[in-house]
Amino acid sequence: MYDSFCAVARRINTELSVLPLLYGSVGLQRLLQSDSLRPDDIDILLPKNCLEEDWPNLLCLMRGEGYALIDEHKHVFRRGAVEISFEVNDLDGYAGIELSEALSVEDQGASYTLLNLKQYLALYKEFTRDRYRRRVKRKYRSDREKICMIRQALRNQKHPTG
Repeated sequence: MYDSFCAVARRINTELSVLPLLYGSVGLQRLLQSDSLRPDDIDILLPKNCLEEDWPNLLCLMRGEGYALIDEHKHVFRRGAVEISFEVNDLDGYAGIELSEALSVEDQGASYTLLNLKQYLALYKEFTRDRYRRRVKRKYRSDREKICMIRQALRNQKHPTG
């Protein structure tokens, strides 16, 4: 999944001149350097204008990468088993997250931002209070497990072994 993200992020960097934010489980998996999360989709946050004025360009870009639009309202694309959804990056201030503290990453020719561990912790704590995630998406257990993983990683940063 991460390689698919990087391919799309490179195109977004080049064609839209935007720095996407890798979000959700793929971002957390990358940050934790763990294969245990097994994400089922890729969540990418973009500036509002990319999903409004630049939507035709993003649609063309995704089709150029071989993705088909499967839900225009939710901005979801699929290519084989890979599903990518785009959302407006409105995290600044949400759950106490300051986007200026997000990590800048360059990998596989792509530039993007990634929340740090403390930001992910705040985000997933907020998610556990979200009724829609709890009732409809049934993510409460998954979110709690991620919180435990993040807390362990933060403890390991404070008390490195070896």
